[in-house]
Amino acid sequence: MFDPFCGSGTVLLEAYRLGRKSIGADINPLAIRISKAKTSRLSDREIDRLNQKVLELSKSPEMDRKTGRNVPEVSNLEYWFQKQVIDDLARLKFSIDKIPMTDEYRNLFYVCLSSTIYDVANLDKRDNPYFLRTLKGDKLVRFRPEVFGTYWQKLDDARSKVRDLNRSLRESDYALFPPEIHLCDSRELIQRINPFRLLLTSPPYGEEKNTMSYMRFAKLACHWIDHTAKELKDLEKKSLGSEPKVAISWHAPSSELRKLLGMLEKNGELGRAAEVKGFFFDYYDLLSKANKKLLDKGHFIIVIGNRTAKGMPVRNDLVSQEFCESLGMRHVQTHYRNIPKKVLPRSDAKGTLINAESIVIMQK
Repeated sequence: MFDPFCGSGTVLLEAYRLGRKSIGADINPLAIRISKAKTSRLSDREIDRLNQKVLELSKSPEMDRKTGRNVPEVSNLEYWFQKQVIDDLARLKFSIDKIPMTDEYRNLFYVCLSSTIYDVANLDKRDNPYFLRTLKGDKLVRFRPEVFGTYWQKLDDARSKVRDLNRSLRESDYALFPPEIHLCDSRELIQRINPFRLLLTSPPYGEEKNTMSYMRFAKLACHWIDHTAKELKDLEKKSLGSEPKVAISWHAPSSELRKLLGMLEKNGELGRAAEVKGFFFDYYDLLSKANKKLLDKGHFIIVIGNRTAKGMPVRNDLVSQEFCESLGMRHVQTHYRNIPKKVLPRSDAKGTLINAESIVIMQK
């Protein structure tokens, strides 16, 4: 099983539980950390032991002269975090780094720290989900986050999930294959992996610039856990559609996409047409490379939502189907469903956001 956009690792986790070999990739380093934490077999007792040492060190008097070296060099840091929050986060980060532990445990602590960072930042989480904005006025005055309490809740939840995974794996009747997880561009990884029987993924709905930029939301946390601005920028350049395709002559193998590009160009939206074309050019490139590694009778299962570009519908489900059909695959079925649980709001000031998705099933 291959997930080229593994995100937080749900596909990899379920493959692990079912005794299936799996490989996942993503260009978001925070997503990779979450995927690894979610699929690592750890001891909840060891988590407790290490965390006790982390908390003891983070609250010790000697920390006062050491935490400064763990504050990330990010412009406008005090715009995003209150001064006391910065100090407490630095204490936690220093302690997690200082206490001896294996990479697997440290990664789990980093994931809990990252989730804490999002909750204690001055973010208006009910605002437009496509952009990061801070609380204003009375909302900011009343916001008094508690770093250590939030962190403890995150770790307690992680410990519970570790226990659940260990229990399910102990009770499993399958041979167990820990997933392979890679921080990279999936198009490069495909060239190196063995053939697979199933591609199951939820790809991005469009180019990062004009749709949900997961890297944008990960940056606040990534800077705290040793990912530099240059590293994140270089990875972001590997996202689908990071470069608009203006000059290329590409006959898109999708009548639905050709119709959309034609409408955008007819309306004078040449720049947006180039951005949309860039995303789908890269998306097709990935599907084409993956199809070459898919075994006969194997399946692509693509979970994706539709969006708009300059008010025009972008039927990602139909474009995905037509792309796969152009590669010689057979359309089995498309399921439509409302997204049952969303972290992001279901609507904003401009109207309804993406609340439904398509599950496109194709067979080679």
